[in-house]
Amino acid sequence: MGLTRTTAPGKLAVTLDEARKQVEVVGGHHDAHLTRLIKAATAQAEKYTGRAFISQVWQLTLDAFPDYAIRLPRPPAISVDSITYVDADGDTQTLDSSTYRADLTRSPAEITTAYGETWPSTRPVSAAVTVTYTAGYGTNWASVPEEARQAIVLLVAEWFAHREPNVEGAQPKPLPLSATWLLDSLKVGAIAGFYGME
Repeated sequence: MGLTRTTAPGKLAVTLDEARKQVEVVGGHHDAHLTRLIKAATAQAEKYTGRAFISQVWQLTLDAFPDYAIRLPRPPAISVDSITYVDADGDTQTLDSSTYRADLTRSPAEITTAYGETWPSTRPVSAAVTVTYTAGYGTNWASVPEEARQAIVLLVAEWFAHREPNVEGAQPKPLPLSATWLLDSLKVGAIAGFYGME
């Protein structure tokens, strides 16, 4: 199984104004640095929770279709954009959307065959099946859960205040407890191998 983000979010999960207020700076002279910190903090928060916040496109690859359901990492899923597969002859085919059912209300979302349908046969090669889907809470910061947004600004403030250079042999600092406490309520809690085939 492989998972790759093919399209990054187009907007920030928190506003620059929120970040400025949190670090107590006036004006835009730190905006470039704050933007980088927001993106880094968002990436850490998404990794910690196993979720996607702002809309983004992912590709999940599997070696074959599952016996039952395909589970989509990085919930919540917004849409299944396409499912392609390598058929027995080695040609890449696009699965007709009428032959499968995507339950986007689940977390993680599940894709199963439609009633009376079966998954097609695939060539026994790696990454024979590719699912392209959009995940996230929405297209802008207003859709992101407040716990995640607050955790992100806390991380931004922490990193803005402590900009020590890397020291050889130094251990990376864990996320602040205040941030993890907020993010724990959103954590998917998946372990390696949880997603994919059943």
